[in-house]
Amino acid sequence: MKKFKLFFAYMLMSLFSIGQVWAASITVDANPTTSGTFTISADKAGGSNAPIVTGGYVRLYANNTLTISTSGGANITAMTIAWTKNGSKAFATVSTETGSYTHPSAAGNGTWTGSATEIVFTVGSSGQIQITSVDITVEEGGKTLSSIAVSGTPTTDTYDEGDAFNPAGLTVTGTYSDNSQATISSGITWTACKTESGTYVVLDNAAVALAKDETDIYIKATVSEKTSAAFHVTGLTVNEHVVTPGEYTINLNNTFYGISSGNNATEQSASQNDITVVSGCTSSASSKTYYDSGHIRYYADSYLHVSVPSGYAIKSIVFTAGGTWNGSISANVGAYADATKTWSGNSQIVEFSFAAQNRASSIKVTYAADIPVSDCATPIFSPAAGSYEGTQSVTITCETEGATIYYTTDGSDPTTNSAIYSDAISVSTTQTIKAYAAKDGLNDSEVAEATYTITAGADVVLDFTSNTEWQFPTTTTVNKGSYSAGNYTIEVAGSTGKGYKFDTNHLFIGQSGAYITLPTLDFPISKVVCMGVASGSSKVTFN
Repeated sequence: MKKFKLFFAYMLMSLFSIGQVWAASITVDANPTTSGTFTISADKAGGSNAPIVTGGYVRLYANNTLTISTSGGANITAMTIAWTKNGSKAFATVSTETGSYTHPSAAGNGTWTGSATEIVFTVGSSGQIQITSVDITVEEGGKTLSSIAVSGTPTTDTYDEGDAFNPAGLTVTGTYSDNSQATISSGITWTACKTESGTYVVLDNAAVALAKDETDIYIKATVSEKTSAAFHVTGLTVNEHVVTPGEYTINLNNTFYGISSGNNATEQSASQNDITVVSGCTSSASSKTYYDSGHIRYYADSYLHVSVPSGYAIKSIVFTAGGTWNGSISANVGAYADATKTWSGNSQIVEFSFAAQNRASSIKVTYAADIPVSDCATPIFSPAAGSYEGTQSVTITCETEGATIYYTTDGSDPTTNSAIYSDAISVSTTQTIKAYAAKDGLNDSEVAEATYTITAGADVVLDFTSNTEWQFPTTTTVNKGSYSAGNYTIEVAGSTGKGYKFDTNHLFIGQSGAYITLPTLDFPISKVVCMGVASGSSKVTFN
């Protein structure tokens, strides 16, 4: 197996004069090995525009094709193609029906694996794309790869949890159809595997992420659809990842995301100091987010999401403008002040959306351990809400010591400008009381609510036609005193301490200055009617 790198700048200058060249078909031959010749052809094919040779690259347009082939009995088994973007033009897609090809979403490298003597790549139906170089791996003499095996010891044996296993130090050896063997250095895909009934099966997590305290793993290598047997990696140390909260400045640019500068509609994500920053735009955005070397240009319908690990909370985010700044930024939680370009709050994730163009060169993120904040206890009313006869004395209590209770009696929600509870509230008419409790260092309680419906008391009749219950004296020489019947007590007195008696069927008050003190009732007295009938029947009525 041999690997070759073809640079278009050198090859194109040897074939074409300086400047742009338009042609229905462009062919570049290279002869890096005695096994054969590589041919790279760019063709107009079904496109409206023909390929262009300019500077150090070939520019391809929509529906153009790029054919890479080899002769002399060598098979191409892997390729890495370096693609660039043509200024502000849309970055085109590229596909092939031969082998397996992964195309970058922005300027970068496309990778192909397989086994073929010719691969035809087709540009998508829109946009443009430019190729600057291609790395080609070949198997000479028409040999085919029969199997692969992994051996060796990894260079890195200490990790933090969540890190991806690094296969550096391991050797992949290929056995070919002619029984020859050779070391394979490119086109290798590593995956984790596990044991199921004694057989190792490939897992989905191709990144082979490591868990805390893991000491060994099984991995497999795949090259040109040939997969190795499971290889046991031992002697690993995986430490707990330690999050160090604090204040960190993150420069926002294309380098942070590892992409080329320019407009990009694909969501980008990168992390620094355990702070994950995601930038992107909605699919309907008219202007896609622009990634520059000194800032990121967020347009209307662009978004920026900032998050920290579970158990931590972002306290503030301060933007630094990198040019045009129109504001019109909103956040899903907390409060954003455009005057200072500062967000403040307490959240694990903050999602910003933009309604106008803003160029941000950096954000300063401050985060800390998210210590749960307790709530004040909800106030309690006594008596409870309900219907009552007569005036009620309502008390409000809170189980949180030292809490301040704010309340209203008109049904409106209380605020810090509302009355502060200190004494019982007298409720003589139907009304709604609302209250909440607050204390420094705690969250405000929920608002408690109680509605009291007050009805007039029923008539209370004190009947003196019988002395069975009252037990009044029947003589005219009587000291003043208290007398009860049922739930009611009256005080009978006179200026000389006497002057009343019970006579047959009525309470008789005959001395000047004699009086009766009415009983205490649980509702206001609105009328007193004294009834004295000549026949001797006598009642005193209260209502």
